[in-house]
Amino acid sequence: MLLPALRSLGRALLGRRPRQQDLERMIADLRGRLSRGRPRRPFTPPRLPPRFVLRQLRALQLRKLRRTVDYVHRYLPHYRRVLDESGVRASDLRSLDDLRRLPITHRTDLQAGRDDFLSRAPGMTPAVDLRTSGTTGKPLDLFLTREEFDYYVAVQALSGMAAGFLGPAHILQVHLSLDTSIASRIFSAAALRTGALVFNVGVSGQLDRSVEALCKDWGLPGKFPKISGLFASPGQLWALAARAERLGMCGDRTGLRRIFTCGAPVSEDLRRLVRRVWGLPLRGAWSMVETPGTGIFECDSGRLHFLDLSGLIEFLDPDTREPVAPGRPGVAVVTAFYPDRELMPVIRYWSGDLMMPSTETTCECGVVSTLIDDILGRIDQMIIVGARNFFPHAMGDVLTTFPELIQPPRFRVAVVEREEAQHVVMEIECAITQPREEIPGLTRRIREALPIARDPYITTGTVRLDLSLVPPGSLQDPFQYKLQGPARLT
Repeated sequence: MLLPALRSLGRALLGRRPRQQDLERMIADLRGRLSRGRPRRPFTPPRLPPRFVLRQLRALQLRKLRRTVDYVHRYLPHYRRVLDESGVRASDLRSLDDLRRLPITHRTDLQAGRDDFLSRAPGMTPAVDLRTSGTTGKPLDLFLTREEFDYYVAVQALSGMAAGFLGPAHILQVHLSLDTSIASRIFSAAALRTGALVFNVGVSGQLDRSVEALCKDWGLPGKFPKISGLFASPGQLWALAARAERLGMCGDRTGLRRIFTCGAPVSEDLRRLVRRVWGLPLRGAWSMVETPGTGIFECDSGRLHFLDLSGLIEFLDPDTREPVAPGRPGVAVVTAFYPDRELMPVIRYWSGDLMMPSTETTCECGVVSTLIDDILGRIDQMIIVGARNFFPHAMGDVLTTFPELIQPPRFRVAVVEREEAQHVVMEIECAITQPREEIPGLTRRIREALPIARDPYITTGTVRLDLSLVPPGSLQDPFQYKLQGPARLT
């Protein structure tokens, strides 16, 4: 396995994609070792001084950025047009700061002319459809080549086996749709490539049955006795953990070794709930369908790392579009590098997600990369209460635990300035019309569970929280709860 690993590392350092056959040989070798009970981490280079590694990483990013700009100017009609208009060429990029000379790409650009973002380079054949969920606008179809998909799967398989959460002995339960979640498709395919058994429940499975499956002794030869990994959206995890706690199926009654999530911001309340119920840390991730292959992962030290080898991330002020200082919130803007992304690479894609770039440059885990302190949520969904920011997803996570409500939650939040005080007005749809005498008690329980209700501005009465329950279907424009859990909490 040493020769394919060295060859792959060399190609990566040169800004080229590793050969697929080398990656497959590494997967087969590591899978065989794990099957024989001789786990060994794949070859990794010796640890070098972080500052030296960071300088080399930034130099590699600059080379890949230049290659990407040259590639998109040659083969993507949209970028040929906008780069000609701006007069910027790859040779003009002398540092990563020059990235700001390039235009920002918005979702509306993709919607207005998606075909102009498809590469005209020879051999670029769309083979895998990526459909966005449409929760931030109308759905959008994007594409991968077969080679791109296989590359992402191979990288996920190798990293999963190296980290110990994928392999022949593992049984995994996945609660993400294969139709709308590219993360689920890549993860499931990678798990199968490593010899793991995957139960993909999707988002419509019954909660009790899913929780019971986590505690079941499957008795399969060569496998762990029980399900070892759980992969679900934050909303699904809320529902599963809350049901497991009510059923008493917690802690060592399961065989869980790893719990991951993606697709939406992860609140501290959800992290505490998962640890209380199953005794494990929750590991999050962030990515976009528009920039597959790039993204953010959470290491075992609990820090968020951007995948700098496959892309470049900026953090911009939502109003001025200028870079924010580390420790200040900014909108994530992502560039997907060629050749990691060949069919539809995008430059400076405006994610709309507000993040907090870290002031630190090193992590205890030893991985040198761009560090992010927190993923706060979508800038266009942020609610400012007094001087604090709240995001509807954290509220929606809590609402999934109430079976009396429509699931996934349908609600609306607004800040209203009234003469006597600032009011946070929240309307939530019930699943069925509640008896009048039960509404005050249900309203009180929901209010006590909401994180916004514990904010000092609310508890001291500086800001008022007005919460009301409304009949099903009465909200015309509710908040769209992304990657939701089951249709009913049953």
